[in-house]
Amino acid sequence: LKHRKGLAASMSDVASGSKAPCKRLREKTGPAGVLHVNKKPATSLKRPAAQQGLGGFPKTDGVAALTNKQEDGRNNQLKKLVCVGAEDFALCCPAPPRTISSGQPRVALATCTRGCPAPRLREWLFWHLAEGVQPIFLRWEGRLDADHRAALQGPLQREEVIMKLVSKHSGSGSFQSVMSRQVRFVHETIKAAKARGCDFLLHLDDDELLCPKEPSVRVTDLFRRYMDSSASCIHFENLEAVFPFSTSTEQPFSREETCFRKSGHVLYCNGKSAANLRLPEVFCSGVHHFCKYDRSFEPPQPEFGLHDEGGGCTDPSCCSVDDGAVVLHFDSPSFEEWRAKFSVRAAAHMSQDDEEEMQTFPFKKHSVEALRKAVDSQEQERVYRCWRCLPYGAPGEFDTSITGQTVATRLQRQLQDARGQAAAIKKNSTAHKCG
Repeated sequence: LKHRKGLAASMSDVASGSKAPCKRLREKTGPAGVLHVNKKPATSLKRPAAQQGLGGFPKTDGVAALTNKQEDGRNNQLKKLVCVGAEDFALCCPAPPRTISSGQPRVALATCTRGCPAPRLREWLFWHLAEGVQPIFLRWEGRLDADHRAALQGPLQREEVIMKLVSKHSGSGSFQSVMSRQVRFVHETIKAAKARGCDFLLHLDDDELLCPKEPSVRVTDLFRRYMDSSASCIHFENLEAVFPFSTSTEQPFSREETCFRKSGHVLYCNGKSAANLRLPEVFCSGVHHFCKYDRSFEPPQPEFGLHDEGGGCTDPSCCSVDDGAVVLHFDSPSFEEWRAKFSVRAAAHMSQDDEEEMQTFPFKKHSVEALRKAVDSQEQERVYRCWRCLPYGAPGEFDTSITGQTVATRLQRQLQDARGQAAAIKKNSTAHKCG
């Protein structure tokens, strides 16, 4: 994300670019509580003709020739990692102990989640705890099953995770309603994180990882340089994952064949951020940025300039863009997860702003329509494959410095370190008992 000279310039940039338009929450003039996304001019997401198949969907280049069973079997053969298990959270935090004297920033994380499968929860939670991020504030909507509880038990007891359980959640699953709840939860969490002495607060979804570009750098290391910064928002660009097809997966984040789009995104392209809690006041600026002004639910005003920018605040006095890490976005890493997510969206009442959102993002529109029209499973699979699965996209769209193997290797190292730490604790415990 580059700082722009003005709102008009930024609108022109997006209108002429190849990325999907950025977005943020605004409150409409009208009935109380009605929200809308203030979008920049829509950018066409259509591919060049050579890359498109029938009906405007991208070509699958013969990927459908493999049966589901064959593809799932191939993916299982590619597994080289041991999956993250509940036992990896039981004895200790995956990260080395933090001491106040080390001067290490305390980085917290806020996330709203609904229907997160246990394998995704385990990998996502383990990754960020291993990177030294804690506490993790979770708003959990819906029920917790035994696998969820097993993974969360240790972190909850050690207060590495602070959970707000909304077990009988009845809120809408529409795009605007979900983002509204996210903003309100993060505003609550800013106060709670400050009270616990946290220096920064990341806002990520449960299908996103913050990944440092250098193998030797941890997430918490990235924030050392901002300990005395006046920036309200530490911003990271995002890459978009595209996967080998799987009906379901035990490794949503760590498959080596995953590729990451650096352009041609079918979902958001304006990154995610952390709030600088060392400042007296900081607020969400939509779901992608933070700002010194509380403007997420206010109509745009010219005097706020880039603080009211369409995709979230990009005013240089507020927003500092960090190039030491990227947010990796793993939307719908399996067919079952895609169907579960968009079944909720399809069942929701959509406002005019939600309808505009789907016009802006054809992937969302086609996914909702496939679930609303109750088309057969084969047609649903075609929609999922076309938008989220490999091969999709020109080679130049994919990042070469961060790949699926990058993520898998980093997670493997995290697992080895954490299991070594747990083994040492067990050994010491046994020695004390014997003594």
